[in-house]
Amino acid sequence: MVDTLTPDGRVPDEQTLLSKVGGFLSNWGGVGAASAMAGGAADKIRGAADNFGDADRVGSTSAPVGGKVSGTVERVGDSIHSGDSGGGSIMKWLLPLLILLGLGLLGFWFCGRGTTPAGNLNANANVNRPAANANRTLPAANANANTNVNANVIANTASGGAGRTLSEVTLPNGTKLQAYPGGIEDQLVKFIQSDEYKTGTNDSMKDKWFNFDDLNFVFGKTELTPESKRQMDNIAAILKAFPDAKIKLGGYSDKKGDDTANLRLSDTRAKAVQAALQKAGVGAQVPEAEGYGEQFATVEESASDDARKVDRKTAVRLIK
Repeated sequence: MVDTLTPDGRVPDEQTLLSKVGGFLSNWGGVGAASAMAGGAADKIRGAADNFGDADRVGSTSAPVGGKVSGTVERVGDSIHSGDSGGGSIMKWLLPLLILLGLGLLGFWFCGRGTTPAGNLNANANVNRPAANANRTLPAANANANTNVNANVIANTASGGAGRTLSEVTLPNGTKLQAYPGGIEDQLVKFIQSDEYKTGTNDSMKDKWFNFDDLNFVFGKTELTPESKRQMDNIAAILKAFPDAKIKLGGYSDKKGDDTANLRLSDTRAKAVQAALQKAGVGAQVPEAEGYGEQFATVEESASDDARKVDRKTAVRLIK
């Protein structure tokens, strides 16, 4: 029966299905009381089909199939009720009932096929979540890496290196220093070994100053910062390597503030460096220390603090 009603495994349209069912019924004829029994059975099946159709409309794309089953059952029931009232064998009412049951099974089979896609959608959503969470952590990683690089640059600049790297300087007596390439240590060693120094006089060398590049004082005071110790030790080591060399220390300030106060501060700072070298054991080679205040300052007082820092310095020159 199923093969006949659904040729090639496809459910026909409603009119074709009714025509096929009507053909079966016309071949068997009406059945009187048996027909009434079949009509009652058809009413029950129709009610079940209606309930199925209503339930199937909630959250399913196959609701129209349930509606078609309900409508078809209703029309088959009407056909049974209006059938012949004569007697007949039990098959004359059992066969239509079996046909109706077959139609109901077909409806349930076709309507139950639309549940898998929703499950797949949920599965895909869950699978994608880990990748999204993994991507969220990248910005944080990138931010931490940039912070570490910037911190290293700032620390190096604050120590007086301005991003430079310390290198090794070897003195004639074998002492090794850690100093910046081209810094005051390098310049002093080269000058002491040059003919300009060996044949020079105090007059010829009076304007030959070498600026400290890693020597600092506590703000507004004459106290050297702890970071200045490395360069102070280097200058003491250079003087010990060249025992005949002597130096003069000079202190300078910028133009901002009171002239007298600036002169006094620069002088006491120059003498503070002299005292530190005396404490290191080379005091005899540092006989002079003098402050010049803002006498040689070149940047205007109205300039920014960063621009004026070139005038705030401590320097040395070699003397005979």
